[in-house]
Amino acid sequence: KNKRRLAKFKREKIRIWGVVTALSRAELEARLSLILTQKKYIELYESDYQKKNGKMKKYDSMLREMGLKLNAARITKRVSEYLIQINSLS
Repeated sequence: KNKRRLAKFKREKIRIWGVVTALSRAELEARLSLILTQKKYIELYESDYQKKNGKMKKYDSMLREMGLKLNAARITKRVSEYLIQINSLS
């Protein structure tokens, strides 16, 4: 009886982890969209060249960092999907 309960608990833990990874990825995608929107606004409406150039460099740096985080989140989400699938077979 305890083995079954433990197995059920492990399956639920993996399922919840899958939900968390999906939400984490969605959050990163929303942040990426915000950064891209802010960058586009600066491209269109900032008239001071030095301010514009400085802000663009800042946004480019943020985009690189966000891209790395998003790639890691995509990998984690895929792993969680794989584990959920494997777990559902057992």
